[in-house]
Amino acid sequence: MAFDLRIFGNNVKSKSSTITAEDRTNVYFDIPTEPDRAPVAAYGTPGTEAFCYPSGAVTRGMYYMPSTGGAFVLQARKLFLINGTTPTLVATLPNSNDTDGSAHFTDNGTQLLIVTNGFGYIVDTTNSFKIYDISVKLPEGGSDSCTFLDGYFIVNRRNTQQFYISSPYDGLTWNALDFASAESSPDNLVAVAANNGYLHLLGELSTEIWVNNGGALFPFDRIQGATITYGLVSIDSLAVINTSLIGLVRDRYGMLAIGTIAGGQFAAISTPDITYIINKYSSITTAVGFVYGLNGRYFYQITFNGNASWLYDFKAQAWSRIASWDQDYSKYQFGLAFGTKFIVSSATTGQLASISADVYTEEGQPIVREITFNQIFAPTQNFSLISRIRAWMETGQGLVGTNLLTTPQGINPTVYLQLSRDSGHTWGERMPTEIGRRGEFKSRAEWRRLGQARAWCLRIRMTDPVKFVLTDISLAIGEANQ
Repeated sequence: MAFDLRIFGNNVKSKSSTITAEDRTNVYFDIPTEPDRAPVAAYGTPGTEAFCYPSGAVTRGMYYMPSTGGAFVLQARKLFLINGTTPTLVATLPNSNDTDGSAHFTDNGTQLLIVTNGFGYIVDTTNSFKIYDISVKLPEGGSDSCTFLDGYFIVNRRNTQQFYISSPYDGLTWNALDFASAESSPDNLVAVAANNGYLHLLGELSTEIWVNNGGALFPFDRIQGATITYGLVSIDSLAVINTSLIGLVRDRYGMLAIGTIAGGQFAAISTPDITYIINKYSSITTAVGFVYGLNGRYFYQITFNGNASWLYDFKAQAWSRIASWDQDYSKYQFGLAFGTKFIVSSATTGQLASISADVYTEEGQPIVREITFNQIFAPTQNFSLISRIRAWMETGQGLVGTNLLTTPQGINPTVYLQLSRDSGHTWGERMPTEIGRRGEFKSRAEWRRLGQARAWCLRIRMTDPVKFVLTDISLAIGEANQ
């Protein structure tokens, strides 16, 4: 008997591999509008190539300011402006102690506001990028979040429910009486974020939505009945996807989730599997997330430092693991859309890299592509025999090379099959097969005489720096004698 194995599934191995062993690393699923060869295809996630290297210090934050036509990158105390691929040092933070920790940015068209570690700075982009330390003008205790809406800079007051606003279009002027409080729930503010014309006050356990009503004493008012019973866990996980905010949140029962906030409503995108997994992580308050677009689809990537990185594909509504070579998580943290490119920053060096669907390494390092499929077993629960497994892939993608004595990785790409005979609890050795040098489009990835088992699991893996496209898995399988 021959049949095709369903390669698309939203499940992720979590509580028990006996229930599901499905998993994906550095792979996403594409569902064509009008299927031809296959209803679903698995593609490798984009690679990266070196973009620029502003300094040797780790990036603390990045921000694109349209009026300057460039992107700001803060590394240690040095603020760089990048136009094209050239980083230019434009300012140095005045406070000599402010050298690490994440930074958050916003602008009003002429002034750039930076808040970090409770300190605050204004950069005048119209006056040779002159920088001002406004820490003493910000709320007592400092701020660690900022946004801009309707002419006002807005910051939170650390460890309180209060937020403050600047004078209109003037980040150098702050009135100590221009503040209000998020009081629908007695939790402290974690972040302030403007999106789609509304001000979101994200607390530890709740989120309020405010709007500018043009009041004479204070312009912003809370929208009654628009309080959301989810609070923000990590300020660096917060990102924008079109008209929604997205981030790592927690409800009043202590349960973590990842989801979107829009129109006064919260929608979880984390599945029960993902929710179970992230609730076991130790480093959650330092989670970092960003949204990027690629070939007409959007992704949200979140990294739990030291634990794992996850990628959510909004089109397929599926999660995948993201991992750099020789580690369990991505080596990139912050991300930024910059012109036609999307730039990411290394978590350990000052290197910036650009994402590309046509690059198949991470700045020259291999990328592991791996899919663990759903289980296979006979309806009668008897042993089943697999005589052949065939992976339908885009073959003939090998790199150009002529030296047959030394074959660098990628000239003759290799795919590995790994089998489990106990529902994914243990795995056998990786079995290689070649999928063709450049132009060998008739090559097939195939394995034969694989034995018998009651509960099969299959895993496909590739590390060659070539295009990864998998459209189907077909099996020749039969039921063994009882």
